[in-house]
Amino acid sequence: MKCIVCSLFFSVVLLSGCGTSQSVTDDVSLTQVSELTGFEIPESFAIDVDNQCVYVPNCAGDPEKSWVDDGDGFISKIDNGGTKILEKKWLASRPGEILNDPKSLAIFNGYLYICDNKRLLKVPLDKIAKVEQVELGTTEGLGDCLVYNNTLYVGYGKDNVIIKLDKEGTVSRIKGVNGINGLAAHNGKLFAVTWGTHEIYEIDPKGERDPISFDLADKFVNLDGIDILEDGTFLISDFKGNAIYSLKPDRTTLKKLADIESPADILVDHARSLLYVPSYEEQKITVYRIDRD
Repeated sequence: MKCIVCSLFFSVVLLSGCGTSQSVTDDVSLTQVSELTGFEIPESFAIDVDNQCVYVPNCAGDPEKSWVDDGDGFISKIDNGGTKILEKKWLASRPGEILNDPKSLAIFNGYLYICDNKRLLKVPLDKIAKVEQVELGTTEGLGDCLVYNNTLYVGYGKDNVIIKLDKEGTVSRIKGVNGINGLAAHNGKLFAVTWGTHEIYEIDPKGERDPISFDLADKFVNLDGIDILEDGTFLISDFKGNAIYSLKPDRTTLKKLADIESPADILVDHARSLLYVPSYEEQKITVYRIDRD
């Protein structure tokens, strides 16, 4: 990914209110409800239900070196709904606890897990204990991470695998695909999107079956994020295509929902019917209400 130089200050524009209940039909649309600016290469989100906030990783530093271990990354904390910043640097590098380029986040077993280039890190949500590294064996660029069925899944596209971590800390690997960039789960199945091959795949959580391609690669440029609504509708971010799409459960009916610059790893807040979108190169976060037409 590439990114422009960041703004030094945060600003927020609240555009409209958001609802929490929508009728369920096949058609989805998005209405922008807020925008937060001034982030430093924002990449993804993790919703903390208990503490009523959302964490945002910032790669920061030189936009040309967002996969280089430079020690200048940090994690912000915003309110639910994305209307204000609670702490710009909720967690930042300090001696003995280095954050390089934190990208994907997940809350699992009382910890915030952080994909930080080659490393998987974890820190208690109360930050009483130090940031720890989780031993995964040899890894390079780690993709998205996802919690599903009491298991943490981490995309590791270089070796065509997905790394699994259970609550006891046992690490295993299952069949994945090259260049995994986003992960989602629905009705007992895993799904992934890829960057270089810009495709969507269904992946067996047990790793017993080969991944199944959606055969939609010609529709996208470089896929970054994926999430799934309760009815099985996919929401997908195309980073270099500068767009958010919906894909119906039939896996063929595609609709562009929004034009937005460099959308990275998106996240659905199902309780509030909201979609969080980080604009990696624009240094901002946009929050949309998910409407059903």
